[in-house]
Amino acid sequence: MTLSIVSPVYNSANTIHTLIKEIKKSTVDFSIEIILVDDGSIDHSWQIIEEVCLQDSFVRGIKLKQNYGQHQAICVGLEQAIGEWIVVLDCDLQDNPAEIPKLFLQTKNNYQIILAKRINRKDVFWKKSTSYIFWKIVSLLSNTSIHPLVGNFGLYHKDVIAKFISSKSKEPYFSIAMQKFDFKRIAVETEHQERMKEESSYSFLKLIIHAKNVLLKTSGFAKPAINNYLVDKVIN
Repeated sequence: MTLSIVSPVYNSANTIHTLIKEIKKSTVDFSIEIILVDDGSIDHSWQIIEEVCLQDSFVRGIKLKQNYGQHQAICVGLEQAIGEWIVVLDCDLQDNPAEIPKLFLQTKNNYQIILAKRINRKDVFWKKSTSYIFWKIVSLLSNTSIHPLVGNFGLYHKDVIAKFISSKSKEPYFSIAMQKFDFKRIAVETEHQERMKEESSYSFLKLIIHAKNVLLKTSGFAKPAINNYLVDKVIN
């Protein structure tokens, strides 16, 4: 059985090698593919992705033409995933790849959406407080119940991802879209780690822009799609 790990990458050249190393350590019992989607990085992230693709044949790289945002990068990666189960995982290592086996244990209980609930969140106070308020507002506006400690990190059955792709979801966030589907789900407590990157790519201004997107109910693209107007390069 193949396990796909999809990770959006933005200005994360200093974390990619460690990310691959930690994923490999945590998934020795699986046949894996890792899909790294470079979301218009302005550092040398793509060069590092090219390096790891040469070193490990199970790593695949996708370079977007510009910075479309995390949600769109995730969508592009998901369209290419071939695994029976798919992990969505940020590249900054705050969501620990070592927690993947813990999430997978819940597949025995027939859960198809297994979310990571971050305990002891390792973020600065302003980030935690604004994130909490932001997701409370998002929950109200989107008519969903999104816990502030639950993000994109999770394990999803291929049927969930297939429905997401075919639904042409206009939700501006992957985590919101997952709340709209009628699949058996559970949230599992996981440890949160210190950020390896010097600072988050999500500034206060970006949070405001994201809130605007929720109000408009659009991310700017009606359907997640891997095609010429999004993708610059692909390494299989």
